[in-house]
Amino acid sequence: MTDRPDFIEGIYNYCDYMCEKCMNRDRCYLFWSEKHPKEAERDFEKAMENMEKEFGDIEILEVEEWEKDPLEEAKEKEIEELCERRMKPVKILTNMAHSMMEKIDKNHWKSDNSEIKDALDNITENMFLVSAKLYRAIHGLPQSAEEKPTLHFYGYDAENTLLALKGFFWNFKNGCMQLPNHLPEHGDTCKKLISMIENLSLKIDQEYLPMVLELKKYDDV
Repeated sequence: MTDRPDFIEGIYNYCDYMCEKCMNRDRCYLFWSEKHPKEAERDFEKAMENMEKEFGDIEILEVEEWEKDPLEEAKEKEIEELCERRMKPVKILTNMAHSMMEKIDKNHWKSDNSEIKDALDNITENMFLVSAKLYRAIHGLPQSAEEKPTLHFYGYDAENTLLALKGFFWNFKNGCMQLPNHLPEHGDTCKKLISMIENLSLKIDQEYLPMVLELKKYDDV
């Protein structure tokens, strides 16, 4: 929204919303806008006025309906099904973590023990985030690097999201490693979660990231 050059454009697209740990928060427009809501509102109004001046005279015509090419539609469906299959392990992971967290006594969340609070925070803040980030990264990613990706795939965005995702997995795993020290009854579940996180992290390093780097060439087409 703002023209200030000290903000990094779009940095919040890869945000895990842990501002207190972010080294770039002072260059993040989202962080600034939450601290200065009135200025941000004026900023938004100014941007809308500029858009109105620039596009206000454009006449929007009715768009005729068009039929998709059956082959193109079938290919899109195939890619979507592939994406869903790739998402299955992380969905199992997040459901298992969510089920475990629901069993934890609410008193533990108010504990004065900073270690247990950090463990709980690391799990809860990352268990659903990893699912959304993985979907964003691999949506439109084909079966292999020999195939051209769909129009929904953006290599540079996918690369950055996968790199950020590795950090979220690290935090998630760290929480699962810490939690049994304080709540040993959840030790077996945490072991399973750690194994699943490690497998998914390995898949990112060995399969998804190399493929995304190879297919980034299509971003310039």
